[in-house]
Amino acid sequence: MASGLVPALAAALVVALALTGCGKPASKPATAAPQAAKAQAKPKTGPAEAPAAVYAYSSEGKVDPFRPFGVGPVAKQAKPHEASLRQMDVGQFKLVGIAQSADGGRVALVQDGTGRGYILTQGMTIGPSGGVVREISQDGVSVEERVRDYAGRLQTRKVVLKLVQAEEQ
Repeated sequence: MASGLVPALAAALVVALALTGCGKPASKPATAAPQAAKAQAKPKTGPAEAPAAVYAYSSEGKVDPFRPFGVGPVAKQAKPHEASLRQMDVGQFKLVGIAQSADGGRVALVQDGTGRGYILTQGMTIGPSGGVVREISQDGVSVEERVRDYAGRLQTRKVVLKLVQAEEQ
């Protein structure tokens, strides 16, 4: 009989613990609500609190963690036709036309020795010496090149390509 009593007591204890754990959650003490209302109603008479500092990240002077090691800045690749313009000397080009662009500026059409055409705009680089198209007028194109003379000094050379007339072609 004592052996049947132990399981019955254990079952009663489990049921009692389960019933007390299933009740409503305990409510807050009645004194907490009036204290919270008093804290909200009380005006602040002390100095105003400073707002929290806002953090702003600045990557200036820091290494980019996503850039691969040993890779420098990416060089701008020249377009294929611009690379051809830089390989040939300015004097090898023949000016065959000048047109008005949509923005009001002028563009020039030049041909190389093989008859391949290129479009020049003001400020473009042309020739192996790094000549820059300075002006496109009605009858020609002015290119300035920086070249070294026989003594090794840098000289500015101005090359003017004149427009080819129809009867000269």
